[in-house]
Amino acid sequence: PMGPYTYKNILTGSNLSTGGWLIDASVLKHDDKLYLVGSGFINGSTQSLVIAPMSNPYTLSSQTFNIISSPTLSWERSRTPVNEGPEPLYHDGRTFLTFSASFCSTPDYKLGQLELTGSDPLLASSWTKKQTPVFQRDDAAGVYGPGHNGFFTSPDGTENWIVYHANSAANG
Repeated sequence: PMGPYTYKNILTGSNLSTGGWLIDASVLKHDDKLYLVGSGFINGSTQSLVIAPMSNPYTLSSQTFNIISSPTLSWERSRTPVNEGPEPLYHDGRTFLTFSASFCSTPDYKLGQLELTGSDPLLASSWTKKQTPVFQRDDAAGVYGPGHNGFFTSPDGTENWIVYHANSAANG
């Protein structure tokens, strides 16, 4: 973990350079191609999930990001409309992106899900959004604002596990 490391590149797009920005980047793999997915503002959009193709793990092959999901559903709009933190998950030949929705400082921060149902990940029309959250607050269990997750494989390789952050109180 202490290196050595080599600086490779900065990943940014032309349509983010005029008042926009990108956070929470992950790499999506589909049909032996790489894509950078993240959360950003493009041309005055709300904070949305965006995607751009990559030529290798540290170089964009296009300087234009496309929006693939915006916070349009009521559960994505608590306090502030947000889609952020996209995280790929591959299961049984299917490709999913989980993402965080609503403002992160509320107990209503939660996880949504997109599934790649079309052939071109760069097109919003290739993604189908689940209409309800897949992970959300559970007051009875003392879990508030679960979101911004990651996936990893169990030590024996038989299960997918999730890590996320949350609060133990509604005002956390």
